[in-house]
Amino acid sequence: EITLKLILPNWASNKEGGDTILLSHISDNNYVGDFGLQGANSFDWAHPLCYESAGCSDISQNVFCKSIEKSCKKGLVDLDISEYSFSELQKGITVEFALNMEIALHRLSVPSSILDSMNSDTTQVSLPVLPSDLLKLILEIADRGDTPYSTSFSICDDDKIEICKNDQTIEFSTNGITEFTNQFGESVTSLIKSELKTSSKIGDIDIDGFNINTTLGGLIDTDSIIGDEEGIVLSINIPKVRTTIGLGNSWSEIYEIINNGETDNLNIDINAPLLDNIVNPIMTPMIKAMDGLTGALTLVAASTITDGLAIKDIKTDLPNSDSLDMPLELKLTLPLGIYLEDLTSMSGRSSSFFNSEERQVIEYRIVSGDTDSINFNLIIGWQWILQQLLPYIFFTLLFISWRIRARIKKRNKKKRASEIKILKAEASENMFARSIILNPDIEVIGVSNCKISIKKRVNS
Repeated sequence: EITLKLILPNWASNKEGGDTILLSHISDNNYVGDFGLQGANSFDWAHPLCYESAGCSDISQNVFCKSIEKSCKKGLVDLDISEYSFSELQKGITVEFALNMEIALHRLSVPSSILDSMNSDTTQVSLPVLPSDLLKLILEIADRGDTPYSTSFSICDDDKIEICKNDQTIEFSTNGITEFTNQFGESVTSLIKSELKTSSKIGDIDIDGFNINTTLGGLIDTDSIIGDEEGIVLSINIPKVRTTIGLGNSWSEIYEIINNGETDNLNIDINAPLLDNIVNPIMTPMIKAMDGLTGALTLVAASTITDGLAIKDIKTDLPNSDSLDMPLELKLTLPLGIYLEDLTSMSGRSSSFFNSEERQVIEYRIVSGDTDSINFNLIIGWQWILQQLLPYIFFTLLFISWRIRARIKKRNKKKRASEIKILKAEASENMFARSIILNPDIEVIGVSNCKISIKKRVNS
């Protein structure tokens, strides 16, 4: 029989509140022991997490995880729409945008099926929640062994996507984590591009030239305290990209719709360039990839241990965080010349301001298990209207300039032709006329019908 005594760190205690755990190994290969992490100094997951830690509670306006939620993760979407204009020649709407997204994991619930598979009649493991710092500590401890532990997982389950057929391998060592981070970023990028290719709601985008930067951070703990305030973060950055969202009708169909005054047959390839049409094809693969990673970490942890056009009184219902599987912080930067006036939400979680470029920035937080609606007036300023009319104004001025130049050129041509005609007439009249030589000593008396001049000499 072998007895192992574990002296716990100051943040953990056994089920009785002590600082040691005794494990026994007897001859019939059974383990005897009661292993649990709890007590005054151990990690207590039953607390809320807020964007601002001061005065955080379940009823705070800035809470993103409540004290009853074992699993906690949050998302950030920063969408910058720099251009939103009509494309007349392509029969659609041109959108130019840049996108930054983050998914942060703060704590993770361990499935009961995993714990049940590890429990026996003589051994019970109690570890309902894994904080993010404990996951980082597991990675650090695993690196100390001669043969680092490794595991594999899949980031998606779609057999039609090539990247889903290949498992992601993570080795719990310093070099292994670095290599995995690079590989994981490339895999998520490939998954997002596959999602964009198969998604018809975001328009026609040149995927080959589509630049996506993926990073996985927060895998190293920066302090000696085990908690869940600093999460493991998966970040996506998409530099500015341009896409055109077209109408599904032909020009003849649009002409018929306009003439008949019917709009029921107007087909738009997407509902509108709404936030979710741009975000969802990118956010969904991120969530799948993060779920695959956290699932692998759970297994490892458990087994190891103002003037302008105004459109008023717009009201729209917002989805709750259940449809996105996490609380979400939205940041939307509108194009110059378009802004929202009198923006209000029932929950009071919306705000707006103007940045240094005089563009309005909308901020909104979607909270777990809550629904909300917002009201606003959409103001389309004259600056944006003039931008849309600028091509028409340019071509109109160009046409007017061409017509004025053509008229001046035609008038000068007619004037020159008239002058030439007069010169020709004068030349024909003087063709047979005899030149008259003036002499002060001779006086012309008369000219006969035969053009004979009669002269006389004048005495000086």
